[in-house]
Amino acid sequence: MAKANFLAGTLAALLLAGLPVAAQADETADSDWSWRVAPMYLWAPSIKTDLKFDQPPVPSTSRFGDIISKVDIVLTGHAETQNDHFGVMADVSYLALSDETSYGNGLGTEASLDLTVFELAGVWSPGDDRFSGFEAFAGLRYIKPKIDAKLETDSPSVPDARLILDKAFSDFMVGARYTAKTSARTEVTLRADASLGETGGTENFSAMLRWNRTEKGAWVLGYRLMNVKLDTPGTGVKVTQYGPVVGYEMKF
Repeated sequence: MAKANFLAGTLAALLLAGLPVAAQADETADSDWSWRVAPMYLWAPSIKTDLKFDQPPVPSTSRFGDIISKVDIVLTGHAETQNDHFGVMADVSYLALSDETSYGNGLGTEASLDLTVFELAGVWSPGDDRFSGFEAFAGLRYIKPKIDAKLETDSPSVPDARLILDKAFSDFMVGARYTAKTSARTEVTLRADASLGETGGTENFSAMLRWNRTEKGAWVLGYRLMNVKLDTPGTGVKVTQYGPVVGYEMKF
């Protein structure tokens, strides 16, 4: 795990360190940087959390689906800067919720989940227009879950089982996006990326419609799906989030 942390962190640092060099290499390029910042998006996903127990007193490997299953609000933020062909972007999201689930036969779960996801990536934009056309990116995805799940039974002869997961995971992330102008004021961005390292793998997909209200700001409306798989010895957790996103983006 330490090696994965080191490799991911080193790669992100190299990407960021190379941006000024790349910008200076093209003397004819515009030296100004353009910014897009959304301090807070509201993401209202349906959330499903599946749990795998492989520890006493649960026999063998038992799976419990939807220990947390509800619609909730996830707070997310995004910041990005680009020159003519290179850029840096960062995303952060935070979720906190709890739920109780009954599986019948006196078996149920009580669980709480806090989940923070931070992303930092370098962006390569080969086109002539900033924040437009095809773009590739790579960097670091940092995931910090805090999960407390308790398996409860009505049988006095079978003790309750409990899973507590409170640690950080670092992944190498790679992805691409495509932005197309659909009118004088609107554009659509499709994004797909995946990461792998200390987690069991994550996938992220989104489709966003941006309405440029002015030159300094735009409303953003879209849909996002994200899967996060967290595996540790004896346990496994999968968190799925999918639903609409709305926010306001500042440009300068």
